[in-house]
Amino acid sequence: MNLSKERPVRVALAQIDPPSDDVTAALARHVACVEQATAAGADLIVFPELSLTGDDPGCEARSAEELETLVALSREIDIVVGLKERGEGRSAFYNSAFYFSRGRLAHRHRKLFLLDYGPWDEGRRLTPGDQLRVVDTALGRLAVLICNDVWHAPAPYLAALDGAEFLIVPANSARGSLAESLDIATTWEQMNRAYAAMMGFYLIFVNRVGMMGAGPAGYRYWGGSEIVGPDGRPVVKAPYDAEALVIGELDRAKVASQRRRAPLIRDTRLQFFEEAFGRLAREQGALAAERGNRRD
Repeated sequence: MNLSKERPVRVALAQIDPPSDDVTAALARHVACVEQATAAGADLIVFPELSLTGDDPGCEARSAEELETLVALSREIDIVVGLKERGEGRSAFYNSAFYFSRGRLAHRHRKLFLLDYGPWDEGRRLTPGDQLRVVDTALGRLAVLICNDVWHAPAPYLAALDGAEFLIVPANSARGSLAESLDIATTWEQMNRAYAAMMGFYLIFVNRVGMMGAGPAGYRYWGGSEIVGPDGRPVVKAPYDAEALVIGELDRAKVASQRRRAPLIRDTRLQFFEEAFGRLAREQGALAAERGNRRD
């Protein structure tokens, strides 16, 4: 797949309710969506967080080598899929997103900031990732961050500083008692628009739909997947609380144009942030050591 800068990038958002207790059925669902997106002329299809394996603590982990079907399909269309990944040596497990392109694994992102509150216990059963990489692809320069990663503002900022034209955000965002004081959908949408406009990139947000748990304690994934342009305006929006496959067009020239008009990334003082973060790390490390000594 050779894509010129003049032609828009067509991105399909696969907002699905995957069968999380059956990886074989989930894979078949992914294949059907990929085939549909390919037939519609999409260059890239993005699935939600943990779309293939689900987020149940007992779900079986997968490695890139076990996804030969998706690897083969990526010769026609780039694919971003979410899964619980079996790490090297099988001693660690990650919440990961794989980017398949041209018949190979082109990029892997492991969730950096795991959730360990409410109904989620990722921090107790998964290993956090330790890298944020921006990669060049046939579609453009991009980064992947998974759900809670984006709530840590330096992460999308670092992606933009490293030249990301597209930020892909697979998510499992749900409505429930934990968020009673927070309109989670509105908050996500405000955050997506602010990041896209400030960083001058396209933000590709793909959330799942369906239920987690049952009864009053259950949580509903609300969907609302969207692409937001570098001017902070929505390009395409999926419905709330319903499965959908929607396609939006991304013009890379608009990224360069927005960054010329609002040169926030150009004017960043990296040395200032390096010194400030270094100072905070030293101070907080000293405080943690002091608390540890007091406990001893």
